Amino acid sequence: MDPRGGQPANPHRGKFVDRDGVRVHLLLHVVDGYLDELEVLRGDSGPIMSRPADQAELDFDQA
Repeated sequence: MDPRGGQPANPHRGKFVDRDGVRVHLLLHVVDGYLDELEVLRGDSGPIMSRPADQAELDFDQA
């Protein structure tokens, strides 16, 4: 359950590969149908060097 009292915040997950080959994870949290939080996490905790040029570079898990 979301701490603010909404529906459970199960994140939608995606990922892409940074320009040096390290995977970057995206976690999109939706609560009661609204965007609540977007987390962007690099696999080695280093700085993110690039972003996907287009949607084809993103890999989203199926809900």
